[in-house]
Amino acid sequence: MDLARLLKSVGQRTFVEYYHLFADSNLSSQEVVDRLPERFTLKARRSKTSHARRLLADGLAVQALEVIAASTRAGNEGTAHAAQEILAQRRYVDATLAPVASEMLETEDFQEDEAFVSIVRLLDATGIDETRLSEITDRTVIARITQVFPAVVETAARTAANSALKNMEVYRAVLRNGETLAKSKAMEGAYRGFARAGEDFSSKFSSHAHFVKVDPSEAVAVAFSAGLASVMNVASLVVGQYYMSQVNSRLEALNESVNSLGDFNEAEFKSRIVSLISHVGEISQFSSTILEDDALRNTKQQTLDNLRLVATDLLGQVNEMIDITTRKSRKPNPNLSDYTDRIRKVEVLMGYQVALLAVLGEISELTYLLGKGSIPSEMSHRQFGRYLQQCVQTNTRLGEWHNRQVKRLDIDLVQERKSEPGRYLALLAVSLTATVVIRTPIPIPAGVGYTRLKQGIAREIRAQSSPVLESRTDLKEVYDADVEIIIKDGKLFYLHESPASDVKCA
Repeated sequence: MDLARLLKSVGQRTFVEYYHLFADSNLSSQEVVDRLPERFTLKARRSKTSHARRLLADGLAVQALEVIAASTRAGNEGTAHAAQEILAQRRYVDATLAPVASEMLETEDFQEDEAFVSIVRLLDATGIDETRLSEITDRTVIARITQVFPAVVETAARTAANSALKNMEVYRAVLRNGETLAKSKAMEGAYRGFARAGEDFSSKFSSHAHFVKVDPSEAVAVAFSAGLASVMNVASLVVGQYYMSQVNSRLEALNESVNSLGDFNEAEFKSRIVSLISHVGEISQFSSTILEDDALRNTKQQTLDNLRLVATDLLGQVNEMIDITTRKSRKPNPNLSDYTDRIRKVEVLMGYQVALLAVLGEISELTYLLGKGSIPSEMSHRQFGRYLQQCVQTNTRLGEWHNRQVKRLDIDLVQERKSEPGRYLALLAVSLTATVVIRTPIPIPAGVGYTRLKQGIAREIRAQSSPVLESRTDLKEVYDADVEIIIKDGKLFYLHESPASDVKCA
């Protein structure tokens, strides 16, 4: 896109007034959008930010400021003066003003339903975090990309060829106007280092061809326009395909985790959880048809709402079962054997709790993804946050119950044993009934006075006393961010955000 069209899309006054905001590299595009005044619509703020940053990225900012500073349009004096001050700050006061009349900006025909996209070959020195690259392999998504951006096909083929030739010497022939390279008779498809005036073999050699070495890292750019709706559809497909595949892989791992849990005499309850994960997993399997068909998307969102009700109902039951097994039990003060059995039951219940909370999180994420930006991420995760707090409260009560039992039963978690003072007193009673009074201390055999805990019980008591629930942060508004597609070695990659770190809730 040329300078005039870019600047018209931003607006002269807006570009100057918020120049330092647009130029702040520490701010993401979304942060800039959020800081622009609300007198602009959200769509306008996004458009102005995108085009302003395009001006800066393409090195056209100074030229744009010079155009604005040279404007003589009535009522534009303040904006022109502000542009001159910015130029002075950049030490470009003596620069030659670009010979672009301001009238060109006023008469430029810019269609709001058009989006301008550029394909730029990155220099070898440009660093890209390889961990942020996810290959686009879905055929439908690739087809949509190539339909909307035909130049992608040619560029992908060129990058594959450059990759194969990166260790070779590459040259291009420089010929005079009207001349062509002479074809080789010995090798089909090859050319000789001579030029002919015509293309047939009968024409005489007219000159030598000059070969110039080609720099494979030379940057090239292709710019073109496409319908805004088509571009937005491709962007949502790329984003949706990546994040839905992430949800699907996590659900598959979760299903294996639940299946590995003990039955705890609750086979029916376990099967309901497995069924829930399966139904959510069906929706998480990416389908371009779902994202492109509004009616189908609405149907799937309704299905997710129903599955959310199932998940919250099961999660509420699990939390209640944990309470009933521990503090609400008819025997609040169990002996060691009963205490050990309850620990094993709670271990399975907490496995269900973690799984159901994770499923609820995935449902929230899918709700946002199917909304394609129409549902804020915070809203889609609201129910998840409420039930996360319920689980935290349940686990806090569980920890308090364990602390009471450990103290009451005199359990040493470090040595993994329980004190048994009754056994020591029984030994003293036997010694006092003997015919000979023993005045010397009685040696106590090792282990007398203690009962060893069963293997793994001490570790489980510690884990249940200070439970930690792991939860990913809410998915950012990924549909509002610019979508970057990297073409490398003939393949397409989505440059996604760095993975968010987990948030641990005690």
